[in-house]
Order: sequence, then structure tokens, then C-alpha cells
Amino acid sequence: ITGAQGQALRIDRLVQLDDGGGAVWWVLDYKLHHRPDALSDHVDQIQVYRLAVQAALQLQGVGAVRVRAAFITGAGEVVEA
Repeated sequence: ITGAQGQALRIDRLVQLDDGGGAVWWVLDYKLHHRPDALSDHVDQIQVYRLAVQAALQLQGVGAVRVRAAFITGAGEVVEA
């Protein structure tokens, strides 16, 4: 996917789920660190990914889009960012 400044972004996983209230897109980023959410560079990176996905979906006319982001740690934990 392309970021707001035209940079190429490589998302580890992009998943669409239905949570009963409609579609929710999840940007998932694998990190080996125990607490990737404590590192500002990682948080900034995943938020750029989340915003790029949201913008791309809105451009497609999907309407109101819910995009969430989370890290998956080396220990298999899911940490929402």
C-alpha cells in the first residue's frame, strides 16, 4: 500500500472481520519485542499503516471504515496500538 507521502508500505497482515456491527479491518504487525507498543518508532509506523489503509478504503467508496491496528509479539500476544 502507498502512504500519504507516496512511500511504499509493507503491512505484515491486513485482515477484515465482522464483529457483528459491520466490517472491521485490522492492520497486524509482527514484532519480536515483548512490548512493541512501548517503542514510539513502532507505534508511529503502525499508525501510518492504519491511516493508509483507512484512506485507501475510503477512496474506494466503502463508506465509514473502521480500521484498528495491533502488534503480534514473539510470544504470540496481541497488543492493540
